[in-house]
Amino acid sequence: MKGCDRLIPHFKMDEAFANVLVSAAECGVQVLAYDTVVKEDELTIDQAVLVSL
Repeated sequence: MKGCDRLIPHFKMDEAFANVLVSAAECGVQVLAYDTVVKEDELTIDQAVLVSL
């Protein structure tokens, strides 16, 4: 959604996903995240945002 400035895994909400995301990055997977503009009938990828693992 518009206004995001970074992606940070939420370990308390979904520990398994957060751990796999960090593990993937440690194995060389490039983790990308983007701000988006969401409308009723449209989704637009906007600016890249910082990924903080």
